[in-house]
Amino acid sequence: ALVFRGVLLPLFDDLNHADDDPAQVQDAACWLRSSGPACLGSLVALTVRHYAAAGAAAAGEVLRLLFACTRQPSERVAELGLEGAERLLVGVGRRLPAEHWDAVYSAVTRLLDANL
Repeated sequence: ALVFRGVLLPLFDDLNHADDDPAQVQDAACWLRSSGPACLGSLVALTVRHYAAAGAAAAGEVLRLLFACTRQPSERVAELGLEGAERLLVGVGRRLPAEHWDAVYSAVTRLLDANL
């Protein structure tokens, strides 16, 4: 879990704050069009593969990051976020504790409310 919080997730920190700063929106979108898809795919694969060690909290943080992608102005970036979220939930869904499904439900509801 420490590697996820201390090393991997900070690499994607600009995605969480890009919607706060218009100058970062373009940088984040450019990154996600180039090396971003491979990086996000690898992050999801690592989370699924090492879920037992990383835990539900790390999976939740990765899911929040993927949902942050859906708030980007680029449609392709939003698609990457949704595709990654689907792979993550399919990959760890059976192992996710019941109480975390409430948080997933709330996050998906907020996502749909914001985009419909």
